[in-house]
Parts: sequence; structure tokens; C-alpha cells
Amino acid sequence: MDSLVFHIEADKADINILESIKAFFGNQKVEIFVKSETSLLEAIEKNKKSKISYSIPYDEIAKLAESLEEGEDIDVISEIKKYRRTKI
Repeated sequence: MDSLVFHIEADKADINILESIKAFFGNQKVEIFVKSETSLLEAIEKNKKSKISYSIPYDEIAKLAESLEEGEDIDVISEIKKYRRTKI
């Protein structure tokens, strides 16, 4: 089984990746799996060292989820930033 592995920064991904996949595999059926190279444990450790934290009440998370389910035009990042706090 042939495979390709790309190690790139997500914001650098462009059409060239798809073109490379097409060139390598031709008309074969492929599975595309994308994941962060940062492990969950690494992310947790990084977050522990951060001077910023977020404490979002469950009710607010539920409202955001409901809005997204309903297809409402909502800026999730702005909503979450309301709960940004500096750690003491």
C-alpha cells in the first residue's frame, strides 16, 4: 500500500497538495486523514503554561451548539473570547 505524508503548517496548505495526491495515485480511491502533529498531552501542557484561560458556562456552550445546529450565522470565536481571562 502506497502512502504520502505531508508535514506542513495548515495555513500553507494549497492546491498543490491535492495535485500531488492526484499525480501520485491517479484514479485510485484514496482516504485522506488530516491531524495535528501536536499531541493532546502537548496541547494540555502548553495550555497549562498559558497566561490566558477560558471558563465558559455550560449554558453558553449549549446556546452556541444550538445556534450552530440551527444554521445561524454566529461568530463562535467572538462568543468564546467573551470568557477569556488572564490567569493570576
